[in-house]
Amino acid sequence: MNPSTGRSELRHPLGMTLLPHSPLGLRSAADLKLVSLALSTPEATLGSLAAYSAAVAGQLSPRAVSKRCAEFAAGRYAASLALVHYGCFEIVARGSDGSPLWPQGFTGSISHGAELAVAVVARDTSYQGIGVDVERLIATEESAPIFDRVLNRDELKVLAAALPERSTSELLSLGFSAKESLYKCVNPFAPELTEFEDARIVRVVRDCSASGQIYLALVKPLCRSFGKSGELTGAYAFSDRRVATLVWFRRAS
Repeated sequence: MNPSTGRSELRHPLGMTLLPHSPLGLRSAADLKLVSLALSTPEATLGSLAAYSAAVAGQLSPRAVSKRCAEFAAGRYAASLALVHYGCFEIVARGSDGSPLWPQGFTGSISHGAELAVAVVARDTSYQGIGVDVERLIATEESAPIFDRVLNRDELKVLAAALPERSTSELLSLGFSAKESLYKCVNPFAPELTEFEDARIVRVVRDCSASGQIYLALVKPLCRSFGKSGELTGAYAFSDRRVATLVWFRRAS
């Protein structure tokens, strides 16, 4: 415990590689630190993180299954690695609603899915919010029941025009992930935005066949600092079996 802050600090060498890094291919700003780690089986992941997981074990219910424990520990470890980039060795706590409580002076986001644990961190003097998400690609047979909840026809046209080589289920996967990232980004200051239809995808600018920039607009106005356009900037990257997205909201200069 740091007596000056009352916060727990890491007591193991974060410089060692407890889990292998797995780059996502997302294009982000230089003042964001993104860490992506590959996961194996829950037992192997927990074994690799034994020195670290004990420090965060109390944040989960004793009844949590091993998969949940492994993903949680790996996500918090990724966040710790990102914070160390800024010289911060504090542990990311857990809020009453399950969201991460970032050390003073920082904001960030954590995601786990598709055998990855991902975290992004930045100083809160530069960013009001950040959101990251990684998802396995939605299978074609899983698309129909959820499609209309995630994307409307105009959004599908925007995505299909920018990414004509992608299947409808891949476009749905991208839209789902991008909106998940957006909600994580704005949740600290707009927790009332909880539905997919509260935001819409308005533009996609591809860098290559696998990645690019994505722009989203909120249907409901938030605050003056949000800007006249009401758009948030994001990035996306596809791999063979997953899609990752990142959405950020810079503070007004």
